[in-house]
Amino acid sequence: MLRHIFFFRIGVLLAFFSATPFLATAQNNRPFYYYYDEKISLLARPQQMVVVFENEPAEEAAKVAQAVDGLILKDIIAPIHAAVFETSIDFNTLQERLQTNPMVRNVLPVYQTAQGEVWIAADQIILQAKSLADQAAVERLCDNVGLVLKEKLPFGPKVPPFLVYQSPRFQNPLTLANLIQEKRLTLFAQADFTFRAQSDYVPNDNLFNQQTFLNRLDDVDIDATEAWD
Repeated sequence: MLRHIFFFRIGVLLAFFSATPFLATAQNNRPFYYYYDEKISLLARPQQMVVVFENEPAEEAAKVAQAVDGLILKDIIAPIHAAVFETSIDFNTLQERLQTNPMVRNVLPVYQTAQGEVWIAADQIILQAKSLADQAAVERLCDNVGLVLKEKLPFGPKVPPFLVYQSPRFQNPLTLANLIQEKRLTLFAQADFTFRAQSDYVPNDNLFNQQTFLNRLDDVDIDATEAWD
């Protein structure tokens, strides 16, 4: 069951800042998330990987699962063009195998918080400069690390806008967001994540699995299970 959350876009509508923690990755590959400047540990789920595609993922994910031994397709996350796989292949080997596939943008771990929530990254970063005076320096920094500006979200005449960037192909957006935040030019620099809710609810309808319009692997459905959760 999946909910796509653009954290600070929602926060703009509800309050000046959301209290939701944001995720990033340390340079030493030990995952953590930044809550502003506070580092909080994160786990990488074993034997799970996210593959991010250039376009709608269902068909391409099936092709990848067939082409690479040891990959089992578990979930499709259509809004961010991603698929979750179970695999016994180590991260570096899988990334190397898929780099030659022009339809694949990224291979990333699946992350989990201490509370058991599962976070899935794709290829976007959301950030905000500390001040208008820092704005130009922040944009130069993003350009230098290869980020591509996708959208500016205004937040008032005297406040820096939210900037949405796309990370380079096969670059971890968690790592890049972390590096930018550590330059101390940004109030926040966060990976844009999808939240995977863990629900214990099981419908008692014996025909539920045959009613594919309620819930499908490729997310082409009426989101019934999301509403029940």
